[in-house]
Amino acid sequence: MALAAFQKLSLANLTDFAIFKNDFVQLAGELGYNKTEWKDKFYTCLTPTMKTALAAQYVDPNVGFNWFACLEANIALVNKNAYKGYRPANSA
Repeated sequence: MALAAFQKLSLANLTDFAIFKNDFVQLAGELGYNKTEWKDKFYTCLTPTMKTALAAQYVDPNVGFNWFACLEANIALVNKNAYKGYRPANSA
């Protein structure tokens, strides 16, 4: 069951980054993934836009999972704040 949930995990499917990260860490731990693998597996769950924004940090061997996730959280917060209050022109 954890494997199926992990395979479905995607930032695009969730609106809250903190929930996404917590689910990722919980499922990765349940599945016994080594923490050295987390950055790679985390990256695969990101949206294409986030992958592009974090490409340099992803390939940097000095950036571990925790720092990588922190950078991602900052980007997610900026995006959330940028779209906060956004209303389509034709909304009723």
